[in-house]
Amino acid sequence: MRLIIDSNIIFAALIRNSTARRILASDISFCAPDTMLREIRKHTEEILQKSGLDAENFELLLTLFMESIEIVPREGYASSVDEALRILGKEHIGDIPFLALAFAIENDGIWTNDKDFERQNKAKVWKTKDLVAHLGIR
Repeated sequence: MRLIIDSNIIFAALIRNSTARRILASDISFCAPDTMLREIRKHTEEILQKSGLDAENFELLLTLFMESIEIVPREGYASSVDEALRILGKEHIGDIPFLALAFAIENDGIWTNDKDFERQNKAKVWKTKDLVAHLGIR
């Protein structure tokens, strides 16, 4: 199974020891657009406050997560950006690269808890609860 992973999943996994962490440690292959890491870095202070992690442990955990995620450069999904923009609209500009990537590469859907992706039906959307059921995680 190969899934596009949304930033909100990484946020959740960084903030607390959660189901998202267990799924990240599974045999699923994950990929994300190159914009994801910038988005996470933009919210570092908020993540540190919510998680209680210090900067060093935050970096260690983020590095561990990123080892299991293939980062796809814009060139790998640029041809699908216009279609993703038409579907999601400019008000969801941060989500465009994730949907464009789902259109551009072979995958089994997008793992996200963001309701904006429910507005489309061209890429399968996996919520965390769906993956828990699919993988049999408790």
